[in-house]
Amino acid sequence: MIVVGQSIAAQTYYYRYTKSIIKGEVNTNVSGGQFITFDGKKCYESDRRGNNVGNGSLAYDAEVSRSTELETYWGSCYWSKNAHMKFNADRSLMNIETNAGKIYVYKRSTAPSGATNCSLIRKSENSGGSSVGGGGYVADYPVQPVGQQSGSGTSTSTKQERKTDTCNPDRKEKVRRTCAACNGKGTYEKNGSGWGTPKYKKRCSVCGFEYWNSTTHLHISCPTCHGKGYVEYWL
Repeated sequence: MIVVGQSIAAQTYYYRYTKSIIKGEVNTNVSGGQFITFDGKKCYESDRRGNNVGNGSLAYDAEVSRSTELETYWGSCYWSKNAHMKFNADRSLMNIETNAGKIYVYKRSTAPSGATNCSLIRKSENSGGSSVGGGGYVADYPVQPVGQQSGSGTSTSTKQERKTDTCNPDRKEKVRRTCAACNGKGTYEKNGSGWGTPKYKKRCSVCGFEYWNSTTHLHISCPTCHGKGYVEYWL
């Protein structure tokens, strides 16, 4: 929907929180949802009218979007200061992936009657009253959202090793594709100048590249596929 005060291209949708994936463990005991507003090359968590609720803003990430074939935005949201929001082609499904590798899965739906705001809005203090570090960000762990839908209890879990894209809550089929960023190598090569007079050549045990001992030659893990050489997502 387009509301007064937004740019002509801006659109606001409601996304229902369906599950979290932490260290390979799927938790569906969740509730609530977020309004997400798309405005040009950015998106953010908003109220029903498209006003930013103060959780931050995310910018379109062209590189990750190309490598995953998912519309991807990077920046700050409720779950993390460094998160990716990933959407499928029609924006009906949304994954939020934090820099700790945690995944929160949402599905676009009709907002509950009377819902005017996100059920998760960042606060400066946690429920125990002690301050949260990092400029007032809520601790990065799954919680039982409150507000839009019924539910009880609190869900917590340990940190997750980065898994794969799971933008389909029904987990129909996993697709694996070669990482476009590193062409499947899993690493980037970095060369640089050293010091001293070249005396002999060395050969890289990884790629076979020959270089003088006075220079540097390193292989750095690809930040897109995290060294795997491929990316995965759900169709």
